[in-house]
Amino acid sequence: MGGKTSGNIGRERWLCDWIGEALQQAGYDARPEAIDRIDIAIMSPRGGALQCVIEAKFLFCHDCIQGGRGHKFFKNVQDDIKKRCRHNVPHLEIVLAANYQTMCSDGKRLGIYHADAISSHLAKHTAGDRADDSSCCGFDRFERDLFEEFGTTCDIFPQRGKYPKKHSWHAEHLGASQSIQAWVLSVRPKTQTAPPPKS
Repeated sequence: MGGKTSGNIGRERWLCDWIGEALQQAGYDARPEAIDRIDIAIMSPRGGALQCVIEAKFLFCHDCIQGGRGHKFFKNVQDDIKKRCRHNVPHLEIVLAANYQTMCSDGKRLGIYHADAISSHLAKHTAGDRADDSSCCGFDRFERDLFEEFGTTCDIFPQRGKYPKKHSWHAEHLGASQSIQAWVLSVRPKTQTAPPPKS
């Protein structure tokens, strides 16, 4: 997905609300999309100043660039990092990735995101390919590209090659099924420093 377009704005709002509610239950003053269009702003318990910026992205493994490296929408994460550096507070990017196992034949009619592209991708690759071949667009490929793109500017958790399988989710809807994994990118301070004003 590419930013908050009409096709995914509902998904990102749900994700922000979900993460925000979890943080609120943990005792944080978390405010989804309430301040400067930050996905989740963590406010200081004393004085209400901005304490931490959290941006959330829901991406799909099949959007990894075919025959190349990277992901079509990693640019959105990079844009967040550049855009939020001016706040000069800790910045986290929560990246969820979905890997489809099946797609129903009438997915497009049912309004499932990228149904035709996913059906085409699944038809080209067997389940074994998606599980074992890091050049295919599964979690191994997504993780590799994520660390190559952000490993020099962010601390990424879980660490590369150490993703706990028990922390994968599985979802089914209208005959389509997907697994979901999540990574947290903690932007390193020097990356967050805003550039000096032009003279």
